[in-house]
Amino acid sequence: MKATAEPMEARVAATLEAYDAQGWHRTGTAVDINSAFWLVGAMRNVGSDVVLEEFELFRPQPVTATIEIDGRCIEGLPLFDTLPLPGGCMEGALGPLGSSSPIGVLVTRSPAPDERYDAIRRETGHQALVAITVGRTPGLHARNAVSFKHPFGVPVLQVSSEEEAFLLVAADAGTPAKLCIVTESLPARSANVVARVAGTNPSLEPIVVSTPRSGWWNCSGERGGGLACWLDVLRSAVAEPLPRDALFAAFAGHEIDHVGLDSFLERRPGIATRVHAWVHFGANVGAAVGPSVRVSASRVDDLAQARTALKREGVNELTSPPAGVVNGGESAVVAGLGARCIALLGGSSLFHLESDRWPRANDVPQTARQARAFSAFIRTIATTETDA
Repeated sequence: MKATAEPMEARVAATLEAYDAQGWHRTGTAVDINSAFWLVGAMRNVGSDVVLEEFELFRPQPVTATIEIDGRCIEGLPLFDTLPLPGGCMEGALGPLGSSSPIGVLVTRSPAPDERYDAIRRETGHQALVAITVGRTPGLHARNAVSFKHPFGVPVLQVSSEEEAFLLVAADAGTPAKLCIVTESLPARSANVVARVAGTNPSLEPIVVSTPRSGWWNCSGERGGGLACWLDVLRSAVAEPLPRDALFAAFAGHEIDHVGLDSFLERRPGIATRVHAWVHFGANVGAAVGPSVRVSASRVDDLAQARTALKREGVNELTSPPAGVVNGGESAVVAGLGARCIALLGGSSLFHLESDRWPRANDVPQTARQARAFSAFIRTIATTETDA
C-alpha cells in the first residue's frame, strides 16, 4: 500500500534524517546492508517493486593507521588503493616530498585530486607517504579508492588538515617517526537496490535513473540529497507512469572504484548503449555549506532542457561544462561507455569530511526544488519517441 501523501519538503527531510542516522555508509559494512534494507522499505512504501542485487567483495578494514612523532600519535585513514606496508609498521625519518627520507610528507587538495598524486605514488623514492588532506573546511578529506581493483604505489596514510603545521615542521627537521598502516581485507557482501517501473509503452527503450548510496562517513550532504531526489522521481514515476519503462538503481561501492556499478553493468551487458537515456544524481545535490549546482550532459539539447527545468524551479546559480563532457563518478563511466547521460551534482565545503552531517549539511528546500525539476525533465525526455 502506498504511503499517505505528504509535502515534498517533509519527505526530503525525513529521508535525509533517516539516512544520516544510520552511521558510516562504507560498502560491505553492517550499516551498508541495513541502509539497503531501509531503502527497499522506502521504495515499497511508494508502491514500487524492488530487488536487492547482491555482489561479493573484499572490504578493507583499517586495524592500525597512525603516525607517531615525539610521543604524539596522529590517527588517520589509509588510502585503500595502494600496496600494503611491509610488516605493517616502519620507523624512519620524516622528510618533505622528494627528499631522501623514508617517510615523505605531502599536502593534497580536496575535493579535486592533485594532478601529480598518482604519479607521486608510483615514482616516489619514499617507502611510504603521509598525505595532509586540505580542503575548504578543516578535517580529514578522505580520497576515494579510484584504483581499488588494481592497487598500486607506496602506502599512504591520510591525515587531517589540522595536523598540517605540525607535520610540515617535523618533515623539515627530519624528525624520526613510526608509521603503522595495517588493513584487513575481509570477505563481505553488498547490494545494489534496483526497481523497474513499468511505462505505458514497454516496446520503447527504457530510461535508467541512478544514484550512489555509499560513501565515507555518514555523508548526509554528499549522498543524502541525491537519494532524496532519486526517491521522489521514483514516486512520480509510480504515481504517473512514464511513456517508457524506467530502471531505478542505487549503487553501493561508490568510494571503492564503483564496484556496485560494475556489478550492475555485468548483469546487463551493453546496457549503456541500449537505453534511451541515463540520468544520474551525483554528489552534494542540495548541499547547504559552500554549495554549487552542476549539471552536465552528453548532448546539447539535454543540457539545455535540464538547465531550463532547474531554472523554472528557481535553481538559477548553475555551472555546466560543454555538452559532451559529463561530470561525476558513475555518470562519467557510463557516458564513456556511450550512454546518453545527464548528471546532476553539487559542491560542498563538507565533501568527504566526517562533519558532513544532517541537518547542517543539507538544504531541504533546495533539494526539493532540484527533485521537482528533474522529475519534470525526466518526463520530458522520456516522452521523446526516438532514441536517436
